[in-house]
Amino acid sequence: MSPRRSLTILLVFMILIAVMTASSTFGNVRTMGGADRPNDFRDQKDIARIETCVGPCLSKYPGPKEFISKNSMKMAGLQVLFIGEYPKLYIYGGDQETKQEIDIRQKSAEEIEKILLSVGCQYRQ
Repeated sequence: MSPRRSLTILLVFMILIAVMTASSTFGNVRTMGGADRPNDFRDQKDIARIETCVGPCLSKYPGPKEFISKNSMKMAGLQVLFIGEYPKLYIYGGDQETKQEIDIRQKSAEEIEKILLSVGCQYRQ
């Protein structure tokens, strides 16, 4: 094997190791900075969160679809995540832990709105 080929192989392995190290470091960025749970997307001011699917999946649930498309962006204290699950509503307690989980697949937009207003979400001014 020629010295030039050996040097090329060594260089490729060094780059591969550098990329693997960088990817493992950057992969942990989400959990750095004191976050206890890497999938905790809540903000301190969030009162409730809707986790749902999108597109044809969400079209199967007319009430949640109507509420999400027309009213969800107008509400303070509500977060909507499109994660590919059937529509669920999570209500948080004062300690920011999940207090209640509600299946909203069969609820109307008005019912969802009433639930959110009753737990403290408000329409933005």
